[in-house]
Amino acid sequence: MAAIDTTGLRAVGMNDEQTECDACGRTELRGTVMLADADGAIVYRLGTTCASRALGIRLTRRDATSIELARRSRVANLTRSARADLTHGRLASAAEHLDDAVRAGLLHATEAALVADVRALVLAAREALPQRWGFSRDGHAVVELDSREQVAEVVARAATAPYRTEVVAHRLVDGAWVPATL
Repeated sequence: MAAIDTTGLRAVGMNDEQTECDACGRTELRGTVMLADADGAIVYRLGTTCASRALGIRLTRRDATSIELARRSRVANLTRSARADLTHGRLASAAEHLDDAVRAGLLHATEAALVADVRALVLAAREALPQRWGFSRDGHAVVELDSREQVAEVVARAATAPYRTEVVAHRLVDGAWVPATL
């Protein structure tokens, strides 16, 4: 088996299209196990024996197929939740659901197209907002919320929290997040 780095990788399903193992080069396999990184990108396609060795677990074709079905279901549920959030005006939550779907792995063109369509609707809805609000905690990146009121709640909760982290409200002005007063 060729030396491959599987640190942080996980099995996300079975691929019947590629019949050659990326690790040992064996050909004419019935399929390969897809290993993905934390962002959902496919890194390796290995036979079940090489995948088992690389991950340190016993992994059969049936196991990989079950993982694939669970992943597909998760992506469908997250996309459905994003669409429902969009319908109810919860744009930040919809964007988070779509990001989670991408991290789960969009392995089929139909999944990628569906997520892209919903993401385009979320972006269009965000652009239509008169004002966009967010907050940052202790100098980290700005987290966008759906309304000024939601940001005010986060800032108020942080002010009364026992650990007292610094939370700053921000508003999007000309494409840049600037500190704002509530």
